[in-house]
Amino acid sequence: QWSKTVKRINNEIVVIALLFLISLAASNAGATTTTGNYDLHAALVDPLYYGGSGDHALVVDGQDFIFTGSDGSLIEYDDGTAVLSGFARQIDDATSGFNVNVLLQGWTLTAPADSPKKELFSSAYLDNGGPVDTGTWYYYASFAGTFEGVGQLAGTVLTITQRGPAFQVGVGANNKNLDFGASAWFWAEDAHGNRTSGDFNLAMTPVPVPAAIQLLISGLFVLGLTSRRHS
Repeated sequence: QWSKTVKRINNEIVVIALLFLISLAASNAGATTTTGNYDLHAALVDPLYYGGSGDHALVVDGQDFIFTGSDGSLIEYDDGTAVLSGFARQIDDATSGFNVNVLLQGWTLTAPADSPKKELFSSAYLDNGGPVDTGTWYYYASFAGTFEGVGQLAGTVLTITQRGPAFQVGVGANNKNLDFGASAWFWAEDAHGNRTSGDFNLAMTPVPVPAAIQLLISGLFVLGLTSRRHS
């Protein structure tokens, strides 16, 4: 009986620890609820729908950068904000790039001024008989953040602000192909006041279950096995 009591207490400790981890994750997210979680990658050009160059996740002053693996993420919250973050590396140098941290605000289904930004061939859009329906897109009305240099770009810190249209999200919204993604233009200014332009062109892949929830599920599964073995 004493052995069973000890095992039950140990199981309860595991559950409490898992719940604490979830509480901590929620706290780090600003006590808001996550409504969307995406891995970010370069939006690849589809020549059937876009006539320019691309295959990048972001461009700064004419230089292309990409997110590899799960290095880039966009996490959306129920207060209408989102955080775009990660390490965007130079295409030809995996050790150099920017640590990206951008806050998006003002989620809306209504296209703000100068939006949507449509750069695909006109034949790609629904009003010209194409498959892309901009009416299904959503937007973040404003955004700002920083890019901090790594490797050969170490010491460079760029302040990022919106340039023109809102940050747009949806099928075809990356302006390179018909996949689900996002795009926006931005200004990038260094500490000396030198300003250049840049673009986001992002492919977005949903991450269905946050890591903290996966941990809870795994823990409860193991706990269930342990309980059955000793019942």
